[in-house]
Amino acid sequence: MPHRFTGILLLVSTLLVTAQPQKIAPPFPLNAEEKALVEMIHKYREANKQPPVKLSVKLTRAAQWLSEDNATNKPDDPDHTDSLGRDAGKRLAAFGYEAEVIKENIVVGAETAAIAFQTWKESAFHNRNMLNPDVKMMGVSRVCKKGAKSGCHWSVILGSTEDQAISQ
Repeated sequence: MPHRFTGILLLVSTLLVTAQPQKIAPPFPLNAEEKALVEMIHKYREANKQPPVKLSVKLTRAAQWLSEDNATNKPDDPDHTDSLGRDAGKRLAAFGYEAEVIKENIVVGAETAAIAFQTWKESAFHNRNMLNPDVKMMGVSRVCKKGAKSGCHWSVILGSTEDQAISQ
């Protein structure tokens, strides 16, 4: 009987430790431009007295999926509704992320982080998304297809629910 109790205690301890949000190394390394965009958004939020956001595993996976989906299926007319007909909330739920506040910025044709960031900053709607005080997590992605006339597809997804953060 002592072995059964020890096993149950070990299982409960393991569950408690693994259930805690933790920073993990990204399973998908961000490229230099994606890292630059993360830094720009961090500095911009700080300059505008908004709380910092952490880089989210789930939101980054979802952003990568959306950028790839738009680059492949809607190269010249990217959309917030993906090729499976899902809006941001449904798509994020499929990636295991749910939040009361979800904001999503996309742009096509911006080759660099600086151009994508400036494009969003100049749009009142997208600028409000980047400066939303309720968001705590962010995911970023840039997908550039060789030979595509429309250029790089960027996605930034922001959400209010904390989850696993990517170490930077």
